[in-house]
Amino acid sequence: PLLLPPPSPLSLSFSLSLSPQSMDSSKKLPSKEAALFRNVIKFYELKQYKKGIKAADAILKVFPDHGETLAMKGLTLSCMDQKEEGVELVRKGLRKDPRSNVCWHVYGLLYRADHNYVEAIKCYRNALRADKENLQVLRDLSFLQIQMRDTKGYAETRRQILALRPSNKSHWLAYAAACHMGGDMKTSTRVLQAYADSLTDEDPTRAPYERSELILYRTMILVEGGDIAGALEIVENNKDVIVDGLALREERARLLHLLGRLSEAETEYRSLLEINCECHEYHAHFRKVLEEQWGGPDPEKMIGVYDELEKAFPHSLAPKRLLLDFSKGDAFRTRADRYVRALLHKGVPSLFMDIRPLYNDEEKVSILERLFLDYASSLQSNMAFPPLEGVEAVKETPDTYMWVLFLLAQHFDCIHEQERALAYIDEALRHTPTVLELYSTKALLLKHCGDYEGAAKIAEEGRLLDLADRFINTEAAYFALRADMVDRGEQTAVIFTKDGGGGEQSSNLFDAQCIWYETRTGESYLRTGQYGKALKMFLRVDKHFMEFVEDQLDFHTYCLRRGTLRAYISFLRMEDRLFGHKYYRRAA
Repeated sequence: PLLLPPPSPLSLSFSLSLSPQSMDSSKKLPSKEAALFRNVIKFYELKQYKKGIKAADAILKVFPDHGETLAMKGLTLSCMDQKEEGVELVRKGLRKDPRSNVCWHVYGLLYRADHNYVEAIKCYRNALRADKENLQVLRDLSFLQIQMRDTKGYAETRRQILALRPSNKSHWLAYAAACHMGGDMKTSTRVLQAYADSLTDEDPTRAPYERSELILYRTMILVEGGDIAGALEIVENNKDVIVDGLALREERARLLHLLGRLSEAETEYRSLLEINCECHEYHAHFRKVLEEQWGGPDPEKMIGVYDELEKAFPHSLAPKRLLLDFSKGDAFRTRADRYVRALLHKGVPSLFMDIRPLYNDEEKVSILERLFLDYASSLQSNMAFPPLEGVEAVKETPDTYMWVLFLLAQHFDCIHEQERALAYIDEALRHTPTVLELYSTKALLLKHCGDYEGAAKIAEEGRLLDLADRFINTEAAYFALRADMVDRGEQTAVIFTKDGGGGEQSSNLFDAQCIWYETRTGESYLRTGQYGKALKMFLRVDKHFMEFVEDQLDFHTYCLRRGTLRAYISFLRMEDRLFGHKYYRRAA
């Protein structure tokens, strides 16, 4: 649903349908010209701009001072890349008819196209002075109010729209969301309840989903308003109505936890783990509930609980991995040995990233290092892992030894022993020179050593092994930019653009909003003292983020029409935090 086509600047589905009050000035026209004026609006909405201009000119030949026709002609010209002439015509039309809501509405649309929302809102308010019940102007005003986060004004405008058209579903949802964002939880809940009571089962495919989403949204509002017991009551009373069974269980577990009903919350989270034992979010909530029941962290008890989970879900990795967080000493060594060798046998490249959080404990780091070195020694001499007590040693395939060398290289890099890390990664490359992960890791090691050109060279060698791999291609471009080889980095980065490196390469990456590339390129120019080019790249990042803000306008109607209110509120809050994103901070 987020992949909507971008609208053209002045055709953002803002129709200009005229209410009876707004026809006052056009009533001064004879019937023939009045019909032509209606055609001007129709042609504008259909994007038949040349026909609209022709119809407007026919009116202006007879009535050259008709303000609304001048305004509509100016708006149409603005859509035909004749902006200056169009704006001047709109202003002329407004001077000729300053009390016309059509002229003010059109003037607001021009300001809105220039992203001058403050002035556009003023124009819409002037239009409403001439026609207080013009639904289209009210809708356009509400979109800009929420865009500017004027929550009080947005709520009032949505209330007026709802009063005018209470039969439209999206107006009820928009008013409820407006009250929610303005902090009026009680009114929002009442509006949702009134709307839910009006739903019928005429549409068997749509109504169940709408009811379900409304209930979950009501619980969200009640929780934020502090009425957790009320939210749980709604969930309990509507179990049969909520169609998203997983969301129902997640919400019920969360509410039970917030209410302090810990034993029930524990039971609910256990049922969620039965559904998906690999979800670390479920595990985090489950452990928090247990710790609150116990009065604080208790590693011994937690180990016992997760031993049971490991037996209950023998094929799940999460309980085995989480046990490493709680274990110490010999128990940690035994569990880590069993966990790591199983993944090395399978050849899992991401093993080190999985165990990387354990490196905050120096004791565990030393245990892991001894394990890894024992693996390498045993595999090199016997082609098997060190034998476990009561378990017969099994011969491993040659690539297992390569994965152990790979793991050792990452280990020593993490503890800042780059020379040993490079020795192990070089040995792994001599053993199996066709594994892409080895080249990526060596390039990273060389970067940590300060050899940026060497890192770029190794990354390029890895890229040439698989020219269809987009990730390796991106990585090679990154290392080239870090070595200040901007031209080479650009040539590599554009390989996967739509032109495949042809045409204007930089514009392809800009159109794709390739922020990582622009940030790294700007930093490269900054290091080499090319400040003008660096500033150009950083300003591109700023422009992308401004586009993200502008793109909100496409979703104010879409999300309300689809009834996805929880996602809509989450989306708005994400936009409010947008400029705290690490890429923006880095470029700024």
